[in-house]
Amino acid sequence: MDAAPYVRAMLEFSIIIPAAWICYCPMHDSLKYSPRKTFLLCALAALIYFPLIGLFQMTFSHIIHINVPLGISVVLFFLLYHRTLRTNLSQSAAMFLNACALMSFPSSFAYAFDAWLHPTSNYLDFSFSATLFQLALSFAIAAAATPFLWKHFAYAIRTIHSTAVWNTFLIFPVLFTASNVFTIPLSYQTLHTGRMFQIYVGMETLFLLMLFFIYAILYRISYVLAEQHRQEEHTHFLQLQLKQYQSLQEYMDRTRQIRHDFRHSIHALSQMAHAGDMDGITRYLHEYEQSIPPSSPLKYCNLSGVNALLNYYRDIAAEEQIQANWNIHIPALQRIPEPVLCGLLGNILENAVSGCSTVPPHMRYFNLTIDMKNSHDLYIVSSNSFNGVVVKHNGEYLSTKHSGKGIGLSSIAAAAKEYGGTLVVSHTDTAFYMDVVIQIQ
Repeated sequence: MDAAPYVRAMLEFSIIIPAAWICYCPMHDSLKYSPRKTFLLCALAALIYFPLIGLFQMTFSHIIHINVPLGISVVLFFLLYHRTLRTNLSQSAAMFLNACALMSFPSSFAYAFDAWLHPTSNYLDFSFSATLFQLALSFAIAAAATPFLWKHFAYAIRTIHSTAVWNTFLIFPVLFTASNVFTIPLSYQTLHTGRMFQIYVGMETLFLLMLFFIYAILYRISYVLAEQHRQEEHTHFLQLQLKQYQSLQEYMDRTRQIRHDFRHSIHALSQMAHAGDMDGITRYLHEYEQSIPPSSPLKYCNLSGVNALLNYYRDIAAEEQIQANWNIHIPALQRIPEPVLCGLLGNILENAVSGCSTVPPHMRYFNLTIDMKNSHDLYIVSSNSFNGVVVKHNGEYLSTKHSGKGIGLSSIAAAAKEYGGTLVVSHTDTAFYMDVVIQIQ
């Protein structure tokens, strides 16, 4: 048997390799397994797939166009792709379909190249030269898109958690892919009519630029959402600091007034003691105790923003009848900005208080330990009561308040990773645990 047609058939489907790279490139932070294990799974699938698809195409290529088995392959590979990721279905589908859209352009340009080489041929007689041209162009586009996908598209995956945004974004790759499939020239002579060849190539180039422009818009959306979230956090922390300042000022004013009135109280008590009025002394001391202001805001550390945040949630815990057992020791920061630490702690505190609210008051507790374990790592260990209800997908905790990934946990994980740390989350039927390690010096 002549091996040339078999090799050519497998080459026609080799565009799956750059397509796979485009799919996984922005997902390097969202892999379910290690990169090595993911690569081995994909390699095993390729070793099974390519010989079979090559044999099929060599046997039926004269009656079945390549897009038919390729379409079936797309469905099977998407199932494998989504199973290897920790993203939701909308994010996986958006990235997968965009890879399909990008790879449909080398195919269109290859048909134009084939028509230029063989004007009297048609799309069923796709030449070997055109196959090599398509494969080379596919790798070139994948290489050119890699920096954007690795940095900016990955940023969008981490930042945009709304399934509505990703579902809307699905429309564009579907439209571009469908356009490229339905504009395949059935007869190459069509492209040699008038200026059809120039128009076809020009339109494909324009569509490709439009697709990259849509990618830029998506990144801009993710950047605006992230910036808005940072501004909201900053405003929230400023409000907490203002509240702490007001509490301190009120405490100082009331204490000053008590000190001023103290000598009058001593004189009144002396008179009642001289008269033997023990009931009056008891009543006066009770009223005096009631007039003493509540405990002042505690100083957990020398960081004003972090201190305000901890006092704010301590007051909420008291109002919600949550037994708060906190052991806080935070040294001066050198590597991590205080707003970043505030954001991380704020999400931990908010999640814990929210979890406690799901159980009766007598079952509510929140244990928090923050301490240095060596010269540069800050350990944050949190445990709180909750009702045991969690939503998980592919081993990842999802929000119980809305569809999709929990923004708080994602933010904690992102901050920990950015500063060389880790986040470990676990739960039992009655308790939720978070262990965070982060480098602060």
